[in-house]
Amino acid sequence: MRKWIINMGILTGIWLTLAGCGAPKAQVIMEAETAAADGTETQAGQELLGDPKERAEETVSFLEQFESSLSFQDMDRERAAAYGGPLEDSYAFYGRETEDGAGYVLGIKIRKESLLDGLTVYGEDDHMEAVIQNDQDGGYDTVYELDGISVFLSGSSQNGVLNEVLYLQPEDLETPEELLNAFDLGYCHGAAGAAYVRDVLERQVRFTPPDTEAYLAVEVERDGELCTEYVPLTREEEREILDSKEPVPLEDGDRLEFFVSQETYEEQDIDGGAVTAPALRIAEERCGFRPSYIEPDMDIEKKEETREEAEKENEGEAGEETGEENEEAREEAGEESEEAREEAGERAREAMENGEADGD
Repeated sequence: MRKWIINMGILTGIWLTLAGCGAPKAQVIMEAETAAADGTETQAGQELLGDPKERAEETVSFLEQFESSLSFQDMDRERAAAYGGPLEDSYAFYGRETEDGAGYVLGIKIRKESLLDGLTVYGEDDHMEAVIQNDQDGGYDTVYELDGISVFLSGSSQNGVLNEVLYLQPEDLETPEELLNAFDLGYCHGAAGAAYVRDVLERQVRFTPPDTEAYLAVEVERDGELCTEYVPLTREEEREILDSKEPVPLEDGDRLEFFVSQETYEEQDIDGGAVTAPALRIAEERCGFRPSYIEPDMDIEKKEETREEAEKENEGEAGEETGEENEEAREEAGEESEEAREEAGERAREAMENGEADGD
């Protein structure tokens, strides 16, 4: 089970893996930025940020582009607010769910200041606590508690507005992980994260593997960090990759994998196939992937020409070596034949001499 621990000020998250009763619990607390405000700022903080319903609809519209295969509908408002618990005074909560049991809840900040400002949220299993540091002993005092929430994210779409929008993942609903990743990067990692999310959407790749389609798993470097992008494939692209007779010789450090669709798996009982030239072409076009043996400014077609030229050179060198070996063999055979003729002539002369001697 995946858990998040969120710093309300820095707006970053950490994945922790918990499996079974014996798994370690998430007890990491991240330092929060203090949102200290004087009287004037506090008064300004009571200003409304705009219609929360309209802002929620904008956020929903943006997130659900990333998982068009799921059909979401509005959750009952009271039920959505119940997941927000004590934060209802500062946030308007809107839930979305599918008939198959997936769903999520958004919290839209009502005013510039909220009950979460200056606090840190940490999680343990499906229990979240908003805490504040105790100046006397350095410990943390619990201010608010949230139960039944497995993921809690806080982000912003407006500069200077802390904790503007919340993402809550109810424990009793299946996590739409593609949306969760889109929210995390799009709202919690600043301008660079938001730009990357828009780029992912434009290139039509994914943060997580598709459920039933064939896909490529492509490891690439983004902003100095390695990440894996998933490229959904059409049936035609899958067939082209499977039918190609041009396997790609990847190096040990190259991470490009091909997985077949659910339909192909059921028909042929295979999980994936060899990475062939069409797969390499698609990975380059959609993700900018380049095997380690390709120069940075060399395109795939040039690489194929270079590879073919190298193969021809190797074949030519092999042919030259074979010709030289054959010539040496012929010369050796000729020398052996000459020696054999000389020996035969010597034996014939000896026989004639011996015959003359016998006649005498």
